Amino acid sequence: MGIEPEVVPFCRTIAGEGLAASQYVISNEVPDRPPGGRDRHLGRDGPKIVPVGELRSVRPWRDYEESLSESRPQSRIDVAPHLSFMALGRRCESESSLTDDVVGSWACDWCSKHGLLGILLHEQTEFRFPGENRSYFRSGLGWGVCLRPEINEYEARSTRRPWELSVDWYPCHFPQGHLSGFWQNYSEPLTGFLDYAKKLGSLFSTLQAPGSNEDSVDRSMDKLNDLAWTGTEQLVRNTATGRLESRWVAGTLLSALARMCIFDLTSSANLKNCEFGGCYNMFRARTNLQKYCSDQCQNSATKRRQRARKGGRDE
Repeated sequence: MGIEPEVVPFCRTIAGEGLAASQYVISNEVPDRPPGGRDRHLGRDGPKIVPVGELRSVRPWRDYEESLSESRPQSRIDVAPHLSFMALGRRCESESSLTDDVVGSWACDWCSKHGLLGILLHEQTEFRFPGENRSYFRSGLGWGVCLRPEINEYEARSTRRPWELSVDWYPCHFPQGHLSGFWQNYSEPLTGFLDYAKKLGSLFSTLQAPGSNEDSVDRSMDKLNDLAWTGTEQLVRNTATGRLESRWVAGTLLSALARMCIFDLTSSANLKNCEFGGCYNMFRARTNLQKYCSDQCQNSATKRRQRARKGGRDE
């Protein structure tokens, strides 16, 4: 499929770098399923988001931190990854008669900037490549590898969580697999991707709303914590300053997005929904009077009001 993976620790989606392909496509191809049953993510039928371009490094928390900067011009739309992800979910819920091709193009565009969510990784998937005496495991804790007898054919299957394994395993880098079947298995179902965009937005809205009842808040809080469960705080070295810093490291991008939501919910950020119709962005307002996420939306809203007034005078 034209992908040449780099050896980059994929699990370091926050403290270090994650991986994203330069391009993603929607595929309806169903990979061969090995014996042993169907996994609810790995074996799900339907369109899938598949990487087809060269892999590159991404830093979701750098994007998040840039969106917090007070010095950024309002003409630039710097929407943090978790906010743009939830905006995608709101857009899909609000606009009717959407086709898989349309929502798929939106999802692929988002993934080309930030990468796959890792939704199937909140369980665990095992990948085995022909001629290698090892198995690669991908879970919410990151990549792991353990010794296994050699096999003749590529294999992928859902398996147990890493702490339930009876064999010794240790963290590893992204596997050097170039098989198209691996990328089909590692892809994510479009329906699952959009379900999480809607779910994260719903949880965030419930927890942000001042009038939410305690039961709804408690349920939403538990669910958001579940999504963020793969995160852990680690000591890292800032390569620019040489200083030691405490950073939050997540095993999946989905966990990182949930953690961003938690940071925003526990901060004094003045988050608002853009009031321009057709824009579903949530943004950090610099003042209580700010209604739009960017100059672009503000100018578009002004032109819309002008056209409406002109139309009223013409009647």
